[in-house]
Amino acid sequence: MFYKWQREDSSGDLLRSDETVLDFTFISERNFILIILLTSDGDLRIEYGVHGGTPKHKVVAIKDLAPDCANAAATLCLVPDASCVALILISGNVLLIPIKMLLDVPWGCEGIIADNTLALIEVETNESDCFRTPTSALCYNALYSKRPFLIYSNKAGQIFIIDLSSRKLSVGLGAPQSVHVIETFITSNSVHLLVTGFTGAQWIVPLESEGRSLRETLGDVIPSELEQLHKTSARLSTTQDGKLCLLCIDQHKVQLFDDISMKQSSSEVNVPENTWLVHMAENTIFAICQQTTVKTAVHFGMISSFAEASFDELETPFPEERILGIIPIASSQFLPSCIVISEKGAVRLLPARTFDEAIVEFVARRHFAIEICDYLATRFNHDRLKLCTKVVQHSLRNIKEQNNDSEIEAITKLALDAQVEMRAAIRIFAEFDAADALLPAMLSRCSMNACDESRHAVVELYVAKLKRLPSAKESIENDLRAFLLEYTDVDEGVESLLDNGLWSCVAVIVPRSAHNSEVTAKFLTESKADWPAERASHIVRILAGICWSTLPHNAEELLARMAYFLPHLQSTSHIATFAKIAEEQMNRFHQAGATLYALCSLRLLSATPSFNYASLPSNLSLSCGSNCTAVISEDESVMFIGEFSAGSMKMKEAEKSKGTSASRVALPQAVQVPERVCSVSCGTEHLLCLTIYGKLYSFGRNRFGECGVGHKREVNEACRIRGPFDGVRVVRAGHYHSALIDSNGRVFTWGWALHGQLGHDSRDHFEDVTVPRLVESLQDPIVAVSCGYAHTIFLSEAGKVYACGNGGYGQLGCGEEVKKRYRPELVEIAERVKLISSKYFHCLAVTESHKIFQWGTSPQTLKMKIFLAKRVRAANKEQQQQSSSSPSASTTPTDKSPEQLEMSQTHLSVVQVEHMISDEIIQIDAGYSHSAIVTKTGLIYTWGKGLEMQLGHGNKKEQEEPHQLFEPSAIVWRHVSCGFDFTAAVANDGSVFVWGRNDKNQLGVQSALSPQVTRKLIIKGPKGPRSIQIAADSPCIAVPTRLPSVTAFVRSEVSSDQINDANFIHFLQSLDQNVGSRVRYWSCCGSVEKCGSSRTSVIAEKRRICSKCSDAWTSSVKSKFSKYEA
Repeated sequence: MFYKWQREDSSGDLLRSDETVLDFTFISERNFILIILLTSDGDLRIEYGVHGGTPKHKVVAIKDLAPDCANAAATLCLVPDASCVALILISGNVLLIPIKMLLDVPWGCEGIIADNTLALIEVETNESDCFRTPTSALCYNALYSKRPFLIYSNKAGQIFIIDLSSRKLSVGLGAPQSVHVIETFITSNSVHLLVTGFTGAQWIVPLESEGRSLRETLGDVIPSELEQLHKTSARLSTTQDGKLCLLCIDQHKVQLFDDISMKQSSSEVNVPENTWLVHMAENTIFAICQQTTVKTAVHFGMISSFAEASFDELETPFPEERILGIIPIASSQFLPSCIVISEKGAVRLLPARTFDEAIVEFVARRHFAIEICDYLATRFNHDRLKLCTKVVQHSLRNIKEQNNDSEIEAITKLALDAQVEMRAAIRIFAEFDAADALLPAMLSRCSMNACDESRHAVVELYVAKLKRLPSAKESIENDLRAFLLEYTDVDEGVESLLDNGLWSCVAVIVPRSAHNSEVTAKFLTESKADWPAERASHIVRILAGICWSTLPHNAEELLARMAYFLPHLQSTSHIATFAKIAEEQMNRFHQAGATLYALCSLRLLSATPSFNYASLPSNLSLSCGSNCTAVISEDESVMFIGEFSAGSMKMKEAEKSKGTSASRVALPQAVQVPERVCSVSCGTEHLLCLTIYGKLYSFGRNRFGECGVGHKREVNEACRIRGPFDGVRVVRAGHYHSALIDSNGRVFTWGWALHGQLGHDSRDHFEDVTVPRLVESLQDPIVAVSCGYAHTIFLSEAGKVYACGNGGYGQLGCGEEVKKRYRPELVEIAERVKLISSKYFHCLAVTESHKIFQWGTSPQTLKMKIFLAKRVRAANKEQQQQSSSSPSASTTPTDKSPEQLEMSQTHLSVVQVEHMISDEIIQIDAGYSHSAIVTKTGLIYTWGKGLEMQLGHGNKKEQEEPHQLFEPSAIVWRHVSCGFDFTAAVANDGSVFVWGRNDKNQLGVQSALSPQVTRKLIIKGPKGPRSIQIAADSPCIAVPTRLPSVTAFVRSEVSSDQINDANFIHFLQSLDQNVGSRVRYWSCCGSVEKCGSSRTSVIAEKRRICSKCSDAWTSSVKSKFSKYEA
């Protein structure tokens, strides 16, 4: 609210309950105000003030001045020089009262009544007593004669103009109806009388114009010929600054006119419904609605651009009282004041805001537009930047408690539009816990200019966002980590990251400066709380990233904390990292380093399975399905991104997504598998997980039994697959079927069996298989298997490839189309094969001499080839017809042989893929219509279709031969996997990169476009044109982009198989007694403290396997240990 009420009357001068105000008159000038109220009890209530002092009040009874006129006054008015008051009596006569008789004031000595006595001016009228009652009165000084004139009207429609100097009636007029109100409209060269009848009809009567006096002007006026101005639904009045104000009641608007002709309005303003009276002040509009309610709208002079005025309704102090009018208070204040006269007295309406508060609220109501601030800065001669900064500060303070996101966003835009210095803006927003509102702008600036200094403030803004939205911590942390990975020179804010538990972000920036290492080490050492076990992987990476050589000598305590945290580590890679740190620090901190190293070595030895599955080259830390991706994270758990579905987004799906956000990003979800996972394989609708102990788990839609759990119901949680196999070594998921290889080289398959892809040689029935079944026809040991759409290929230990299932698109490599093959048969490849791959319709093989062979093709590719062949035939036929009809038309023979017009069948047979790769190929993978390989030196090559940018070269160009992936540079690749039309790869440091189509969120990163609209393609066919609709926008990632929320498992340099038993025993024997005691304590007792749910059984097991150590425990250790036994 911009305004507030202040009652005028003092407690002793309030009107009596039955007393009302009949009329009022006033003079309001700069530093002077005089108001006189005429009450029903015949009193004159006077208020006056000079030079801004406290207003004075006085009540004068008319009967004390003129007993005969005690209750005879009907209306009143002040003479322009305030020397006397004119009371118009019910009889029509006028009583002049000198101001000196009412107030003890210094003015009025030289007025029209110099002797301070009452003067009565008699006015004769022929009307009856009822109609002669006066209704309105006013005084003005004539323009030319400078004489004061009194004008009043009565119910009979008569208007009397009295010369107060001569005290005689000068002119009498007759209006077309009873007169309600009269007003004067005065300009520099004219005076007009605005007459308002009781029906609302209005007329304008010229009093002085064109240099003519009152009598001369009125001599030409014929009352009967006066024309009504407008309809009764509009009301004309005058403003304080000399304008005509037309209130259009039905249209709820006010028009201002500069002259009496009213041809063109100077401005137009909306007003509330049921507005009865409007007072237009310099910076505010006051509106009286239904004669009882006051509404205000501050405009600061922006009337011309006021499309919709914002009115505040004030809680009226007189709910049952009728408002008579508004008296403006002339002052130099930025917001005008006024006095509202009601039937019960006068109430002041004063500004309730300081200048700053009013400016802020005014800008806030106009959505913090910079144009408003520009206007106000010019109008009030303020510095633009300072004004905008002030608005931002006050606005943030006002909405701090409301947490209004939309307003904060608008304030942020204002700060940016005003070009407030960025650091200053951050400081201002941070003061009111809204610094994160600047985050989108900061990120935008950084994206446009990677060297923008704003990047160094982003961490601070993300932390501010976390404080405001603690429930969104996971997404905030992922976004910040992605930013830090992109901007490698940002190293600020590690303290706040540690305080707020943003461990993954700490792990990114710790290695970037010695300061970060020291701060992080101190925090981890001195933290009273336990390190969070659920963030173990990030804690390990933080400790590995610390620059230990710069740490002070008290860093030995940090190694002790690591030993305390060791029981929480489940991943061998994490334990190996701790062991490596301990080994490197033994020279500086021998006791703590040796203790930690010994404990880690013991853990690694006890965690070593009988067979190291993670070392198998055929096992996958990353796998892509049709629209999903699975990654083994650094703690050897499984993260899943995307959804189980086939193909890309269809047209109907795209239509459904209209109106949704263009941002396409899905956070990875953890798959709960009971044991550490070493290999994953994604199918179209299911996922297989192999643990380090050779156990197999699956989950998915399972419509064809592809999960292998004995039924076709959906499997929502990872469920173990059991069967007659001995230790699973390799698993592969196909479109709707699966396969595994056990430790004896036997192959088991299950799932969809319609085309013989399971290789069970069962021609008599085609039922799907819901549990793993041995492929008996394969006699040679198998070392690799790949499952395609409806086929399977096998690689034997002898380097031979076998295939079964559907061969309609050349998947079997036999040179012909075979719809179904139930028994695996040899694929003729001249050389020994070491790698195979197939996921959809084409197959790949790499020989020991590093030749690449391919057979099969996708239906999409084949259809396109058929279409092009038909076009060639049609063109050739047309050319032959033209040649036969006009032999001279062409001198070049155009006939083509039938062989040339036949569709190529090369996809049915094995063909060699030409390449120029000199490096050793260690992995190969096939997608729907593209392929990829990884070399020993860590390079990736891709080829095939590129319409969805799945090749990662930043374009949609198709590549017939393998082309190296150059971006991002300086990356050593470990693994690659091809999905339906996207690709993912793992770098040497565990970073996961993705590219290609992202319509199902299968990439886990944000793409700029979403398929919100469809486009129509017209294809000319033999039966005429045919149209198809596809998603118009292709939400693709053009180049390899880092997946910020996941780090893949990569085998560490230090692992359990590198620990030599003999050397380790020698190492233990070389330890001094203190270190030995520490190792015995931590290995036997220390971990017990971290196993609250099973302490009793753990203690018993420790005593059983380490009775000698138990006997040698010190008394302090025994007491700590025995408190749990009790």
